[in-house]
Amino acid sequence: MKGLQIIGNWDDDLIWCPSQCYLKVKFNKNCYIIYLRWRWNDPWEMSLIPTDETFKIQYGNWLYPKYNPHKMDELEEFKRHCIKQVRTYLKIIKE
Repeated sequence: MKGLQIIGNWDDDLIWCPSQCYLKVKFNKNCYIIYLRWRWNDPWEMSLIPTDETFKIQYGNWLYPKYNPHKMDELEEFKRHCIKQVRTYLKIIKE
């Protein structure tokens, strides 16, 4: 399948600090995890983690697509924003 494919739902670990969210995605034949993190203060941060086909994290080669900062209480909006940004980012670097 070509383009960004979302695998499952967001896995939210929303303890006070750090709060983290993960979403498995595939782009063409490559697998990634969109990783969101919030610490003691705003804003949320986003990283894109390359993985193997079983979504095992490959440490050391994380990617950092551009994104607009969002506050703690804007998580759902930030998730939607990050999916769009990752789709655009991967399209540029992988096609």
